[in-house]
Amino acid sequence: MITNFLQSLKIKSLSKQLSRNGLAEALNPARISPAPETFSSRLQNYLNKADNLPLQVFLTEFNYWCLDSTFPYPREPVTSVISKQTAVYCAIFRKALQNNSHNYAEAYKTFWHRMDMLADSRLQASEIETLLTAESKEYNPNILPYEVDWTQTDKQNLTLILPPTICFASDNLPSDLQAKIAALWGEILFLSSKLLFGWQDIIYNQKGEVNFYLPDYMLPIDSQLKNFAVKYLKTRAIPQKYAEYKFVAAFTRLKKLCPKVDFFDCWQSFINTGYHETYETQPNSEYLKNLQDSGLTAVIDTPLELNSLKKIKALQTPKNITSGKRFLNSSPIVIIIISMAIYFLLKHF
Repeated sequence: MITNFLQSLKIKSLSKQLSRNGLAEALNPARISPAPETFSSRLQNYLNKADNLPLQVFLTEFNYWCLDSTFPYPREPVTSVISKQTAVYCAIFRKALQNNSHNYAEAYKTFWHRMDMLADSRLQASEIETLLTAESKEYNPNILPYEVDWTQTDKQNLTLILPPTICFASDNLPSDLQAKIAALWGEILFLSSKLLFGWQDIIYNQKGEVNFYLPDYMLPIDSQLKNFAVKYLKTRAIPQKYAEYKFVAAFTRLKKLCPKVDFFDCWQSFINTGYHETYETQPNSEYLKNLQDSGLTAVIDTPLELNSLKKIKALQTPKNITSGKRFLNSSPIVIIIISMAIYFLLKHF
């Protein structure tokens, strides 16, 4: 009870802090509906200047449906700060989850992942390796590779092995590299099924190789988001789900980074493709025969033989049940005959 009271005081204090910065609606999404555009602008301005990393992560996830962009994600561990604030943010999220609105379950999951990344540099390193695995040097020769030095990386320190003579860019990316970074982002989305919705910088070298430096959490996606991405590019479709809002925010940031790119031309092969999920099917007869020859068929379950639905339907009607041959022995005549036989035996024997 005391814990809940203290959390209520902290939530009230947070609300006052946001109100002083013109964000009184930030903890009450229902109040944002009449004017989401103005709130989005105020929130974006606040995120760009705020120096409280956990609060930035919380606001971007709790108000994800009002943002049309993302902020550069710093990478300093803030373990001591997180331990004091996480409980308050979680309490606000849980209250939103009770109302089951705005896909908060997915936002809450991403919030936890990003907070963990802030607290532990090893998780940041793992996200970098997820990015590098999603990229294909064979498919795109313009990728600038780098790697994590795991021998020097621990909870508080992230150490990377970077190529020599590289340049960093956060906004003003040279025009000749814009198409390359846009193509790389599209390949990660459409080919590797990963939505990269934040990064700190772009790195490049004199050879024209490029890459994303220090990625934010990479959201796994399905064919539905890919189809939405295509629809959004063609008709500016309105997002409805969490991942769709995240795509719009990330794509908006990518467009600002690459203002000279024609995305229809850059992503032509992706836009002209229909996406659908692939499901595992039953093994074919040749595969089963090979397993049988090798003595490994025990790992495959034999399909069960199911009764016909007609038999089940026949058992649902009482008159059908009583008229069946298996139930003739339960008729009144049979019962009377058996009773007389028992009486006769008892009487004479």
